[in-house]
Amino acid sequence: FGKNFNFFQSSSGQYWMEIWPTEPHVVIPVPVLDPSAGGGENVPVPPGVVQSFHKTNPSYASDEHLLTGPNQHSRDRGSACCLRLEPVYYQDLLHNQTHNNNTNSNTTMLIQQQPYLLVGISHAKANQQLKVINTRTFLSRLYAFVPVKPFHVVAKSPLFCFANVDQTTPAPYYNLTHRKHLLVGGHDYKDCPTIHFVSGITENPNDPTRAVVAYGIEDCVSRMIELHKRDLALRLFTTLDTQVR
Repeated sequence: FGKNFNFFQSSSGQYWMEIWPTEPHVVIPVPVLDPSAGGGENVPVPPGVVQSFHKTNPSYASDEHLLTGPNQHSRDRGSACCLRLEPVYYQDLLHNQTHNNNTNSNTTMLIQQQPYLLVGISHAKANQQLKVINTRTFLSRLYAFVPVKPFHVVAKSPLFCFANVDQTTPAPYYNLTHRKHLLVGGHDYKDCPTIHFVSGITENPNDPTRAVVAYGIEDCVSRMIELHKRDLALRLFTTLDTQVR
């Protein structure tokens, strides 16, 4: 038993439950019951925990990532998964990744062999002992993995935050969300809430080129934003110095 689990379907059609999103990427198979079998009691979970220790570096260094280094935040946990990202959105970016040593040639070849990648969003908690950042700060990360065993994670973004609500957004608890925001190295990121948590990611049913992300702020306000799939690919596969907004 636990939390922060995500479910997805591999390219072969089998269903899996994601236990840990990265390093290692840990998933277990999920039994799909046959309606003709006459009930689902005492159905054993198929054996075979799958772990991928494939190492992937963040595509670029955000302010949040630089100031909350690898030993200053928790291991990534699952938030939301999984969105299909087709090659048309990232194929031209793979050479750039290899050139910048973020992806080796074998990984690039593995990516090119797939009909699509699966994209999720994980979260990490900043070290509460870190003096330059507020306690209980949650940050997010995009990650992408191949839809075949052992489900190697082949790209990930640095840690970042989704934007706070602004004064033009109708929200009765607006003031509560702006009492707390990210404080790093003496710089006050007023647009970055101390706690945000992504609860869902899906393809826009009316426009398959766009993704919809739902997240909450300080357990007070909910938001939904729409991003083009190309924007996700850019943050996964290119070197940028901007944050996701």
